Amino acid sequence: MDDLLTALLRRDTDVFQDLPQRRRELSRDLIAASLFTDRHGEPGAADGLWFEPALFMTRPTVLRRLVGVLGLLIPTGIDRLVGTEPGSLAIVSGLALETGLPFVALREIDGAWHAHGELHPGERVMVIEDVTNTGARLLSAARALTGSGATVVEARSVIDNDRGARDALAAAGVVFEPLFDLQDLLAQHENGGAR
Repeated sequence: MDDLLTALLRRDTDVFQDLPQRRRELSRDLIAASLFTDRHGEPGAADGLWFEPALFMTRPTVLRRLVGVLGLLIPTGIDRLVGTEPGSLAIVSGLALETGLPFVALREIDGAWHAHGELHPGERVMVIEDVTNTGARLLSAARALTGSGATVVEARSVIDNDRGARDALAAAGVVFEPLFDLQDLLAQHENGGAR
């Protein structure tokens, strides 16, 4: 019994499910909640299939599972979470509640990023996005954070649409780890991963 209580106090939820199992269940939730068909020519559309992030972010059961998984993946030593408006605010808010880490919202106005909330020079931050395509928006946000004196330790998105974000961010020296990439989710869908 002490091992269970100790694990719970450490917020180690692997005593119930390990991380790979939680990710598999989350991927099924994302597919069931937000995968659509017949949207040709849209960013992130592959063979007419696309994800609508507003649908998985507005379902409390999916959002709770999502922030639970993301919370386990936050690197040690992060001082603050950063979410870009409007897409990732639900995620970063839930993640702040899950982890106790403060967050700041970045809003882009006329091509410039404005921080809403406290952001201090020297802070180590993790940037969260819902879906990435080319990575241009995430890279722009990371540069603005660095320009304000913060250190971007890592950037994450829930889904990477495989449109160049990984390469663009790596070339700029930004560590980027999507939770899922589009091709993996679509392959799971084709193999009956949706509920």
